[in-house]
Amino acid sequence: MGVVKWSELEEELKTWGLDQRRSSFSVSTKMVMHRSRLIAMDRDINDFKGCGTYETYVFNFRIQGTFLFLLINMGHRDVYPLKSLISQSIAISLEREEEEEKGRGGGEMRRRRRRRGEKKKEKKKKKKKKKKKKKKKKKKEEEVEGGESREGRGEGGETPIIPRKRKFPYANTLHAQMMKLRRQSESCNVKEEQLSRQSQRQRESRQSESGAAKDERLSRQRQRQTESRQNGNFDVEIESLGIDKYLVLSFDVMHREIRPAFNSFEQSRPSS
Repeated sequence: MGVVKWSELEEELKTWGLDQRRSSFSVSTKMVMHRSRLIAMDRDINDFKGCGTYETYVFNFRIQGTFLFLLINMGHRDVYPLKSLISQSIAISLEREEEEEKGRGGGEMRRRRRRRGEKKKEKKKKKKKKKKKKKKKKKKEEEVEGGESREGRGEGGETPIIPRKRKFPYANTLHAQMMKLRRQSESCNVKEEQLSRQSQRQRESRQSESGAAKDERLSRQRQRQTESRQNGNFDVEIESLGIDKYLVLSFDVMHREIRPAFNSFEQSRPSS
């Protein structure tokens, strides 16, 4: 991919415009990126005026399919690259957009549904026509049989046996549907039981975990965090500082969109 300078992206980003309802600052930050890792950063607080009480900004850049997450703390003049910042809602919306682009705005699915509906209507019409024809035939046959029977009665003939109509013509299909629903409910119950057993096992294992094992697990977790900080990739989570101090923005360079997205993170600042 090579080195991507912010000045190159800046002109492109300016053409999109920011979401005026959320923020109105000018994008004039200068930074150099290489393979989704921050190399250098040079910015001024005056560039971010007009954002109210926001002091910390989280940017998510998607460049040629790769994501770069930055947490810019304006108060302490710190910049943290982040790993796990993207919210589930943004990921889902991106997937939807990609699907819509493939299907030309999602119209393809609607067209298919319409076609299916039209086909169903046509089938119903054909069935109705067939039923009408059958009824007409039956009436004619009955009339003919009735005439013969009257003549036969006069001559001592027997009355014809008229077949009885079925009360529930769709009884078999209803039974099949009921059986299917019963099977589905049974499978759901089995799954629920399995999940409950699994959660119970997990609870038991947590309770049975000794103090020493717990301390060991926590120490391993701390070690991993320190290693990540040394490498320059911080999983920064913000919780107790308050949402009004933070603005989370998703910059999608590939789809030319900027989305505001508020997220809750666990606070763990890197050591200065």
